[in-house]
Amino acid sequence: MAAEEMDDQDFTEFLSRSITASLPYMDTTALYYLFMDWRHVGNLNAAAKCNELIQQNLCVWSKTNAGMGSFYRSQHELVGVYSRSDRFQNNIQLGSTGRYRTNVWVYEGVNSFSATRADDLTDHPTIKPTQMIADIILDCTSIGDWVYDPFLGSGTTCQAAEQTRRRCLGIEYEPRYVDVALKRLKDRRGLNAIHMVSGLPFAEIAAERQIKRGGQA
Repeated sequence: MAAEEMDDQDFTEFLSRSITASLPYMDTTALYYLFMDWRHVGNLNAAAKCNELIQQNLCVWSKTNAGMGSFYRSQHELVGVYSRSDRFQNNIQLGSTGRYRTNVWVYEGVNSFSATRADDLTDHPTIKPTQMIADIILDCTSIGDWVYDPFLGSGTTCQAAEQTRRRCLGIEYEPRYVDVALKRLKDRRGLNAIHMVSGLPFAEIAAERQIKRGGQA
């Protein structure tokens, strides 16, 4: 991703600017869950510190299958958990609410041989398990709350929000991934996206684009 295209300082500044841009959309009691590989967790912590975020934990996504690696094959991803203040919603409360959660999360990664693996890899190269994102949402929000994802990708956060009866505000730079996210919401959650300006449904817009590219609707 961006880390491979920038030097160390530039990547830290990129992360810091991304966090800064998100602040107007975030409640002061919100939690930030920021995924990062082990090489760049220092950049992430530096960027969070620049924005006066308070680190609450460092979680580990332990994947069921290993990926690439020249020394040790990578089988985990780190998740920095930060807050803007000492006040934030905690739905775990050491298990008193019935949710037993640790900072080690075991979920399948995209390298696992699941039934949807081929489709998932086609959709997005760093796709996250929907249930993992749903569990994060359940840890720190209430029904009807907004969940914000400024790097929406293939729309997993939207699916998880719908699954947990929350609302999602997502931003995605790549138009092709926006299309993937909307298609996944239709196929997996039965939601039909409507273009706000034209009022047209996504399926109709997608068919028109296909015809313009010389394909079949």
